Amino acid sequence: MNLISPVNHCALDVRAASREQNLITLGFWPRSARSFAAQSLQRSLDKIILDTSSLDDLAALIVTQEQSPSFTCDVACIALVRMQSLWTKGGEQALSSSHLSAMDLLQAKLLTSTSDTSVRLLAESTHAMSKMKVFHPELFNKIALLIVMRLKELTTKQLAGSMWAFAATGHPFPLLMEAQSKQVMRHLRDFAAQDVASTLWACTMTNSSFPKLFDAAASQVVRKAADFTCAELATVVWAYAKEDHVAFEVFEAVARQAVKKIDKFSASELANLVWAFSFMKYPFPSLYRLVAREADAKAEDFSEEDISKVRWAYAAVEMEAPKVFLAAT
Repeated sequence: MNLISPVNHCALDVRAASREQNLITLGFWPRSARSFAAQSLQRSLDKIILDTSSLDDLAALIVTQEQSPSFTCDVACIALVRMQSLWTKGGEQALSSSHLSAMDLLQAKLLTSTSDTSVRLLAESTHAMSKMKVFHPELFNKIALLIVMRLKELTTKQLAGSMWAFAATGHPFPLLMEAQSKQVMRHLRDFAAQDVASTLWACTMTNSSFPKLFDAAASQVVRKAADFTCAELATVVWAYAKEDHVAFEVFEAVARQAVKKIDKFSASELANLVWAFSFMKYPFPSLYRLVAREADAKAEDFSEEDISKVRWAYAAVEMEAPKVFLAAT
């Protein structure tokens, strides 16, 4: 029995899709069937992309199919999101020249986006590009305008993800951020803990201030405190401190959770945690003692910046810094 490998099976699907496209283009299918056939063909290409299991195979697929009429902007978005997923699974290695070439083709396709393109997929594609640290100013500007006009179509996760994506570029989009912040406030109650944390972080990355959003987020942080990971707990208090936004209830809720899982915090998370508490003058002695113990155990993991933050944090509340850092002075 002849077996077909996943890669070869994918290639056969692509060739079959191409034959169907030729029938549509040449008019050999009845007109009434062409619209349905085109939609089926696009769904087939979607599935092929999602079934691709390596970045190399996906890049090759993009190069061979990007001129196909079935390779729409929506399909390009799906390919970008799949590319980011495979990149993450592969350990976030540097993209090769072939991967970057495929990325260029996808971005060029998305520059032709119109109001018919799925805004949900556009939001997810910006998140994927930002994750891979690929920024295309012209494309991001265009997508920002499309998202502003259709914000109500985004799910809460897509809304939070797009806020993070645009903030992560280092190039703020004030009009978009303002519109997103208003939409966030309408739906904050439905945000998952992770999305609350990423939204607060995104707000600190702009030149604008969002005090009403931080006020509204406080009750959600308290309500969902147990759902935050260690990284998210540190991010939340760091964001409030960066904005110098008074919210004792947030810090109290985070402190209660942090002491329960203190051994799960990374070195940088511990540094950001105590820095934020000290900056806002919210000392929780039991938390500081536990952080000191963990710092001694994880001393080798702290960067010079982390050590500076920890020393400053303990000095600010007049507490003795972790012994290992005292010995290093």
